[in-house]
Formats: sequence, structure tokens, C-alpha cells
Amino acid sequence: MLMLVPTSDHYAQMCLRVADNGIGMSKEFRNSSHPLAKKIPILAMTANAFSEDVQNAFNACMNAHIVKPVDMKVLIKTVRNLQTGAGAAGTLN
Repeated sequence: MLMLVPTSDHYAQMCLRVADNGIGMSKEFRNSSHPLAKKIPILAMTANAFSEDVQNAFNACMNAHIVKPVDMKVLIKTVRNLQTGAGAAGTLN
């Protein structure tokens, strides 16, 4: 999983942890002491498209879920919705 985390100097710290899955990393990050841990939007981008997979993403405090292969229109809409707060409550695919 790849995660970009804003730092105090406005650069993104990139975390790449191959051994972890996104669900575990999302839960770990949300429970961390990072000052933005509860605010940074997390988007699940996965080939797992069953309703239980979507629910697992939301249970891990992710803000949105889209499936692969990624439709760029869906990705752009999802990111825009996350920026405005409109996409925080459900799957956007």
C-alpha cells in the first residue's frame, strides 16, 4: 500500500509497506498519533468489489472505495467529492 501523508513543511511523506494490506494500514494510521490521522481522506482502490469488501473498507475508516481497473472519470469524481466532503459516506463507483 502506498500512502501520502502531509508533513508540517507541506511536503508529503510517502509510506510504502508491501507486507501490509490497505485495511490494516488504514486502521493503524487512523489510530496513530499523527495530528491529521482522523482528517486525511483514505481511498480504497482495489479489485475486491463485493459489498463485503466495500463495507470492510468503510469499517477500516476509509472514506471511499473504487474498483480496479480504475475508470479515470470515477477516480476524478471521487477525489473531487472527497475534497468537498461529498464522498465521505459511500462507495462512488
